[in-house]
Formats: sequence, C-alpha cells, structure tokens
Amino acid sequence: MIKTGNLRKQLLIDALEGRANVYRLIGEYDEAIQDYQKAIFWCKKGTKPDSLLIANLIIHLADIFREGKNDYDKSAMLIKKLFNRMSKKNKNALYPLGLNILGIILTHRGRYKQALEYHKKALSINKKLKDKTETGKTYLVIGDIYYYTGDFTNALKYYKKSATILKTTGNKTNLDIAYNNIGSIYYDQGKSFMALKYYKRSLNISEKIESKLDIGVTCGNIGTVYHSIGNLDIALKYYEKSINILKQIDYKIGITTGYNNLGAAYYDKGRFHTALRYYRKSLSTFQEIGYYLGIGLVYLKMGQAYTGLRNFSRADKYLKLAEKIFMGNPNKKILSKIYIGFSELYYGKKDYEGAFKHANKALSLTRETKIIEQKISALRLMGKAIKCLTHNTGHTMQDKAIPSTKKAISYLEESIALARRYNMKLELAKSLYELGKVYLPSRETENAKGETEKKALRYLKEAAEIFKKAGAELWLKKVKNLIA
Repeated sequence: MIKTGNLRKQLLIDALEGRANVYRLIGEYDEAIQDYQKAIFWCKKGTKPDSLLIANLIIHLADIFREGKNDYDKSAMLIKKLFNRMSKKNKNALYPLGLNILGIILTHRGRYKQALEYHKKALSINKKLKDKTETGKTYLVIGDIYYYTGDFTNALKYYKKSATILKTTGNKTNLDIAYNNIGSIYYDQGKSFMALKYYKRSLNISEKIESKLDIGVTCGNIGTVYHSIGNLDIALKYYEKSINILKQIDYKIGITTGYNNLGAAYYDKGRFHTALRYYRKSLSTFQEIGYYLGIGLVYLKMGQAYTGLRNFSRADKYLKLAEKIFMGNPNKKILSKIYIGFSELYYGKKDYEGAFKHANKALSLTRETKIIEQKISALRLMGKAIKCLTHNTGHTMQDKAIPSTKKAISYLEESIALARRYNMKLELAKSLYELGKVYLPSRETENAKGETEKKALRYLKEAAEIFKKAGAELWLKKVKNLIA
C-alpha cells in the first residue's frame, strides 16, 4: 500500500516533469528549466530518493541548457557531474543520452572526430538496449557530423536511416528534424524542389506539434531555397518570419543564423552596408555562445561584403580570419566558400592570376563536396579572371595553359548550363552578365561583328529580367549600364 504523502509527492513530480516537457516543446525554456529543477528538488526529498529518476531529470535539464539556452558549458558540466556519480544500473539506461548531448556540443565547437566517437558509442549502447527511438535520434546526430564535414553521401544515409526508424516509432519531433536535414542535403546538391518538398514536410509536422523552434528553423531554410532560385523578397519574408518566431523562445543560434541569412539577401541586392549590419549582429552572438562554425561563416560573409564595398584591406582581414578557423578542418564546404571569397577579392584588386588560382582551388573542393552553387561560382570566377588575363599583358599564367577568350567563354558557359539545370536563377543571371561582358564590343574587342553584339545583348537582357524579378538592385543597375 502506497502512503498518501509518497503518492502526492510522486504525482507532483510527474506533473512538474510533464509540464516541463510541454514548456520545452513550445519553446518556453526558462519555465521548463524551473519545473525540472523543482522536480529534482522534490525527488531528493525523503529517505530513499529515486536516483534513476533524478538522473533522467538532470539529463533533460542539461539538454535544455544546450538546445534552448545555448549554454554549452552548463550543459556539459551537469552531464559530467552526473556521469561521475552514476551507478552501473543507471548508466545502462541514461549514459547514451548524455553521450549524445556531449557529442552535439563538441560538434558545435568544431571537434568532429571526438563528437563522432561519443555518438558511435551511444549508438552501440542504444542498439544493445533495442531502443529504437534513441537509435533513430543517434543516427540523426551522426548525420549532422557528416553534413558539417562535407560528406553528404554519409549524411544523407544516416538522415534517411533516422527518418525510417523514427517514422515507425511515432517520434514526430525528431522525424521533423530528419526531414529538415534531408532537405538541407538536397539544397546543397542544387536540388531546390526536392529540398522544398522535405522542408515543407518538416514544417507540416512542426506546425501540428506546435514546436516553435522547428517552425522557426524550417522557415529559415525555406527562405534559403527561395533565395537560391532568385526570389529575394520572398526569401526575406521567410527569414524575418523565422527570426520573429525564434525570438519568442530566445533561441540564439536560430535568431543569429536568421540575421546571417538576412545579410546574405541584402548582399545579393547590393546593399552591402545593410548586409554588414546584420553580419555584425550575428558575430556578436556567435562569439558570446562560442559557436565555432557560425563565427567562421560570419567572417567569410563580412569579407565578401567589404569586397563589394571595395574596402580590400578589411575584406582581406576577415577572409584570413575565416581561413584560420577552417584551415585544417574537415569542413571542405566552408573552405571552398572561403576560396571563392578570396577569388572575388583578388579580382576586385585586379590580381587576375590570384583570382583564377583561388577559384580553381574552390572548384577542386567542389568535386569532393558536390555543392553545385559553389561550383557555379568557381567556374564563373575562373572565366572572369581568364577574360581579364587575356586582355591584360601585365599578367601571365604561370602554368602551361595560355589564357584565351575562348577558355573564358567555356568556363562561363559551363557555369550557365549548371545554373539552368539546377534552377539557380541568381547564379544564372550573374554568369549571363559576365558572358555578356565577354561578347560585348569594347575597346578591347575591336571590329566585333554584329552577331557578337546580338549575343551580348541577349545574355544581358536575360540577366536583367532575372535581377529585376529577384529585386537585386545593384546587379540590375550594372546590367543596364552595359546595355545603355
């Protein structure tokens, strides 16, 4: 027979834990933390505390500090303290949960190898315990590591394994994340409509379970697809919606990523000062929470914005800071972006040989990462650089290749073909603009035939239509100046 006092205590603990779970789901993290702490307090009262229940509550509390408050130090401290005093019995059930949280923290800090060790250890234990839900969740975080290191084949494999298992267990919260992550792989592979399909699947689930965090994150990702296909104004709406939702739950990484996305959209509109304002907001928060990946990405984007403003010394400073963070890191996706940033910088400084070499480095990395947008950018920059080398006798290629207009056209046409194939409208317009410049008669191309002029105008007019629809004002102005 259960004593009345003990029954009341158990009911109180159950109620606090249940309410904490609801608060967590709807993004009320401070309230969730308070309820978990109260539940732990009541668990410890009495002569025989339930050590397994206490350990379980501490694991969930640590995960909220990690996920909702981005307080990685507090989260890691709670888990490590718990591990030190866990009994063997408790360890079997809860150890993999703690390992996965520590692994996620290490991933955010760029320590991928150690993170993978933690997750694989957790996976082995979960399989032995025949815990399908936790096995599915572990496949998900292992996929994240492969994604961040640019191994999209393995990332997609683990995300799909995760989705298959989580679908059978009815775990909608993590199935939502799996679909979202699969969408991100397809986005990076240039498969915009597949990406949108999975993002919308994810959004549908997150709206049904009323998860503000997942709704906010997925809205941001949908924005990136519209950005890629050349609808900057629609992209901006999704980015702003994402930020507004995530502000309600004070999800710092998501809010800051949203500012980064806003900056990128304004960068493509040619509003570099506005872009820098958002990038600085991002940088401040990423530095505050110690988000390694985010800091490097913002340095890269700031470097590109300063190149756009022709402030080459600052551009060089920020690109070198980004390179320092990612050099020697397995994240080839970001390193390729950095080389593209350097190529743009050298082109702006009229160091066309330097521009070609860095674009070629980026292109080499895209052969491994398979990221289409970066491949298009690299090919375009190589074409631009060769075009200028052809007409600039002060620069000579040090390799055996002789620069020629024909080669410049070849790179630009390949860039255009890829952009058309993957429906990357903005990238298409930028490459059409550069190809139009090659064909456009100028002082450097005397006695150009009328047919060449027609080609140039055809490319430039198509570029202008895309830039106008996208709301890319600066690019549109550039094209109009050439056509005039």
